Amino acid sequence: MQVILLKEVKSLGQKGEVKNVADGYARNFLLPQKLAGLVTKNIEEQIIKGRRSSQIKQEKEEQKSHEFLDKIKNKKLTFQAKANKEGKLFASITRDQIVKKINESYQLDVTEKNIELPQTLKQLGEYKINVKLKDKEAEISIIIKAEEHG
Repeated sequence: MQVILLKEVKSLGQKGEVKNVADGYARNFLLPQKLAGLVTKNIEEQIIKGRRSSQIKQEKEEQKSHEFLDKIKNKKLTFQAKANKEGKLFASITRDQIVKKINESYQLDVTEKNIELPQTLKQLGEYKINVKLKDKEAEISIIIKAEEHG
């Protein structure tokens, strides 16, 4: 019997998957527990449409992330920060600050989870960081300069 899973069923599959199961398993367990529903022609068509639209959506998101990464690849962001005579910052540059600067500078919508810092940014100088989206990434430079005293 063909059923569509309404919830994740351990050892069977994820929500939304269509599975062939034994009639007794479906009638005695899956259907009464509301873990699955019977697959009708109408539901099958909806599943196919849903898969197509999610595939199109995924392709658009991938295209958008490629364009975004191309836009920021090899760019430089400059930060002004207070530092002591040895070049050590009084407060490190955070992911949040980097995200805000990228979003303001390039009209993008990056989050902190997209930023990969190799180390804490607490010295004056230039750092290479990665911005990741899905399985692609772009390297940008973070330049930290001492704040001018005036």
